[in-house]
Amino acid sequence: MRRDFGYVHEESQVEIELHWRLFGNPYFMAETSLIASSRIVPLTGAIGMRTLADEDLFPYLCAHGALHWWYQLKWLADVGALLAGASTDGVERLYGAAEARGVGRAAALALLLCQRLLRTTVPDHLIATLRESATLRWLEATALKAMTAGNSEIEPRDISFGTTRGNLSCFLLSRSWRYWLAELTGHATCETDVLTLLLPKQLRFLYPILRVPLWLWRHSSHRIRSLR
Repeated sequence: MRRDFGYVHEESQVEIELHWRLFGNPYFMAETSLIASSRIVPLTGAIGMRTLADEDLFPYLCAHGALHWWYQLKWLADVGALLAGASTDGVERLYGAAEARGVGRAAALALLLCQRLLRTTVPDHLIATLRESATLRWLEATALKAMTAGNSEIEPRDISFGTTRGNLSCFLLSRSWRYWLAELTGHATCETDVLTLLLPKQLRFLYPILRVPLWLWRHSSHRIRSLR
């Protein structure tokens, strides 16, 4: 159900997230090249940190932003900074790398947004081709709405129905039926339900069915406690 856990040090309050895959949906981005193509970025003279190569970093940044509807401009700025150092051929190469890893539509959306909002240099023929897609135009409009929700002062999650369109957009990021099934399962299964009622592995398919009854039970119990 998860891709990471966060841990907070009791004294320093430093928080660390430990990830065992890139995204909650295991069928979103191919990860086979991550270790083989990774690189060491020096932090000091003797200390470095292993991170993604550009051919994996660009697809990851695009996929991460798209899954969050690009509602924070800083995510797009990261992509723009990466593209700023790339040649025209380099931009197309990075887009090709994203397509090869299964996140071509997320990368296409990032290119459209970078060109529109950051004036990033993207080949004209590529922009023209991408803008022919009605799906990409809808995803771009959804991202722009998320960015400007509440005059950009609050997150879409804090607005009534602010996440509805964004959640729907996630299903359009891949053409894989495995991705769609995993995405549907993720939306239909609530972590709180799993923590409330721990079912054996062979019965976990019941969580989507039990979501509404468990939701009603939690809220009715909370209401009874508040009345007391």
